[in-house]
Amino acid sequence: MSKSNDLIHNELSYSELSNIITHHNLFIWKTNINGHYSYFNDEWINFIGLKQNETCNIWIDLIHEDDILTYKKQSRDAFNKQKDLKVTFRIKNNSDEYVWIQQNGKPNYNTDHQFIGHIGTFEIYSKNISDTDQTKILAKLQKDIRKIKDSEASIRRELKEVQKIASLGSWYLNLETDEVYWSEELYKIFGFDSKLPPPTFAKQVKIFTPDSWRVLTKAVENTIKKGEPYELELETIKKNNSNGWMWAKGEAVLNNNKTIIGLRGIAQDITLKKHIELQLKNNITAFSKNEDELRKSNQLLEHAGKVANLGAWEVDLVKNTNTWSKTTYEIHEVPDGFEPHPEKGIEFYKEGYSRNRITEVFTDCIQHGTSFDETLQLITYKGNEIWVRAIGVPEMKDGKCLRVYGVFQNISEEKAREEELFLSSKKIADYKYALNQSAIVSITDINGIITFANQNFCDLSKYREDELIGQTHKIINSGYHQKSFWKDMWQTISKGSDWQREVKNKAKDGSYYWVNTFIIPFKDNDGKITQFMSLRYEITARKEKEIELLESNKRAEEAQKRLMLASNAAHLGIWDWDIIKNDLIWDERMYELFGQDKNSTEKTFELWANTLHPDDRESAIEEVNETLKSSDGFDTSFRIIHPNGKVLYIKADAIVLRDKNGNPERMIGVNYDISELKERELRLKAQNQQLTDFSNIVAHNLRAPLVNIEMLTEAIEEAEDQQEHDDYISKLKSVIYNLNGVFDELIESMQVRQDTEIENDHVDLKERLDLILGSFQANINASKATINVDFSEVSTLHFPVKYIDSIFLNLVSNALKYKSHDRKPIINIKTRKEKNNSILLIVSDNGLGMDMKLAKDNLFKIRKTFHNHPEAKGFGLFMIKTQIEAMHGEIWAESEVNKGTSFYVKLKNPIL
Repeated sequence: MSKSNDLIHNELSYSELSNIITHHNLFIWKTNINGHYSYFNDEWINFIGLKQNETCNIWIDLIHEDDILTYKKQSRDAFNKQKDLKVTFRIKNNSDEYVWIQQNGKPNYNTDHQFIGHIGTFEIYSKNISDTDQTKILAKLQKDIRKIKDSEASIRRELKEVQKIASLGSWYLNLETDEVYWSEELYKIFGFDSKLPPPTFAKQVKIFTPDSWRVLTKAVENTIKKGEPYELELETIKKNNSNGWMWAKGEAVLNNNKTIIGLRGIAQDITLKKHIELQLKNNITAFSKNEDELRKSNQLLEHAGKVANLGAWEVDLVKNTNTWSKTTYEIHEVPDGFEPHPEKGIEFYKEGYSRNRITEVFTDCIQHGTSFDETLQLITYKGNEIWVRAIGVPEMKDGKCLRVYGVFQNISEEKAREEELFLSSKKIADYKYALNQSAIVSITDINGIITFANQNFCDLSKYREDELIGQTHKIINSGYHQKSFWKDMWQTISKGSDWQREVKNKAKDGSYYWVNTFIIPFKDNDGKITQFMSLRYEITARKEKEIELLESNKRAEEAQKRLMLASNAAHLGIWDWDIIKNDLIWDERMYELFGQDKNSTEKTFELWANTLHPDDRESAIEEVNETLKSSDGFDTSFRIIHPNGKVLYIKADAIVLRDKNGNPERMIGVNYDISELKERELRLKAQNQQLTDFSNIVAHNLRAPLVNIEMLTEAIEEAEDQQEHDDYISKLKSVIYNLNGVFDELIESMQVRQDTEIENDHVDLKERLDLILGSFQANINASKATINVDFSEVSTLHFPVKYIDSIFLNLVSNALKYKSHDRKPIINIKTRKEKNNSILLIVSDNGLGMDMKLAKDNLFKIRKTFHNHPEAKGFGLFMIKTQIEAMHGEIWAESEVNKGTSFYVKLKNPIL
């Protein structure tokens, strides 16, 4: 294990980090070099109730007026002097209530060690939450975290399978200890036993060819010295002595002092691709002078090109002709009859670097006989921007180039995958950095031996890192807590559950400090616990104030009980009911919570009872009566109807004060709004259902193609002659093509569900619809369709423009596609205002219609079609439903056979 105070090398997934950040009141922020806020994570934006585009500018206005001057002074001092920031203040949240926040931050540097601003976190710093109530709140959070972890387990397994399919592995090199980490897939690429530790970097010389080892060591030395990343294609030697090829990418890992302490990266097995490329080069070179053999070679090239998406090309400088293979035509997306020409071919390359580079290397190839192998951007005939790899080889005679020939490959997917991997890696690194900077972090093995301690832990405990590593947490045990306290901890985390408590520790110098501690078990793919992570936040000042407050309250028992109830949670409504006189006293918060006039003359038990929801009134009153009869406290929840018409969920806790004979005299309690928690439960249920639905879709749509691939692969291996072999290859291509389509659909759907940062746009409905209708103009003219548009009630929206385009595209396309053969199409498109600032978009037609009894449950499911139309894919309605629901909207349909169909899209709060 590394001796560095860095979380980078620890195997924490993005989802695990997200759970830690989301469910432990951790909000992330960044500033630029001028001290201006440039980024907040969604959790903070939602917490304070602002939008992304306004948060950075006006959020400080939400700070309490008594705290604003102190906050500005301390933050300005930290930002100007490039030092750590730690400040507490009150801020108004999305419920229009003030809560205490602690802001932590540290200077942030780029890879060139230049100061680029600050990065840190906000933490809810409640100064008046008691141990009892905090335990209840955190117990609920633990349940939420566990639900999300359980639902993510299946997704982790699917991601692992995707990594296997892509033959993609990851690695980490600790420069201080020379230790190397390999992921499971990297073991497979090299053919090593994953139960054994990977070889050190120096010993890896045996798994690369001499030329590749020289290239790799030179790149690694440059990265260690200058911090520059590298990207290479290397020839490997596997355990069975067979040669292979690997694509490798690496970058430097820095500690808090911006010193390079390690390297990390990813690698992919590209053996098959390289073999195909080399075979194509050899075939072209070997048969370049024999026309008959060249034709045979071209057939082979064409066959292999379809498998690897490789095309061939030739420029005959004597005849001034340009010849492309079929795959090359397809990559360029040119129409039938297109005649390639050398000048035309170069014009396809993107203006700027790509076009200048291909011109340069092609000219050098002709003039000096130099081959080239370039990765460049190309604009297809249809206007699509793609990445291609172009390889060219000259044929020289008497010092003059007669022709240039080579291969051509579309590598856009590889480029996109590469970019996505490194963006994910960057986001994970930012999360880890923020967590490492804001929290006191340690990691232990399953026996409790400390294997990692960050700098915050060292600073607070006053132990050096080397004094903590190898010890247990007994080294900071204060002796304050009983053995049962620690027994409960071990029993909880050993079962795989999270544990949270406030703990008193002892530093090396003998001083004591308090921390709010979260211990989180991490498991491997088999569910076995592999390590424990402890996240701690110092609360010494708060605990000292709490203790002081409790001691001062001992002077009056009744006042003490009332203050203890008031400290249970922030934003509580406190009430005091004199049972004998039926006199009910509410504080100001209670009147606000229940929406009642505090000047009302009715201040009796009935004031509370009359606000109860009719379905809860009888049971709530019965619970009050039962509490008065028994010695138990009052702990319940119920619904009320607020005067504004909203139904709120209320949590109630109370104690009963009795006379010396045990008869009830007074009941003192608190109420608080738990509607948000209830809504969160409903959202979690909906999210779990989405995950279940998605898993079912994946299982349903991928099982049959994968079975077909397996059967066809076996048939290919057992083919008795070349014709049979080629027939099976053709069938396999068809299955793979369809499978790619399924993958694209599932990935697009998943991206919509995960696109939490999508921004709303100012959308002119007529403008967007006109663009969509323009793409269907030929179809509209051919069918003599009539399009009626009425946006008089709502003409503009605040909504993602790409989603509006998708809705119009799919609904108009369906209306034209499924038109009746007995009448001309009529399509009506209009908007209508609804209640609560919502709108209804209606698209109706007079087409074939559907039997809704048969289509109702399957209408918006993936791959479900209801007409035998050759272009029906069963994906459009599924996609727009996913997009609409991602923006908290709804879609439904009404239809009648041979009369037409109407789709209704309800969008919430979209009006500008």
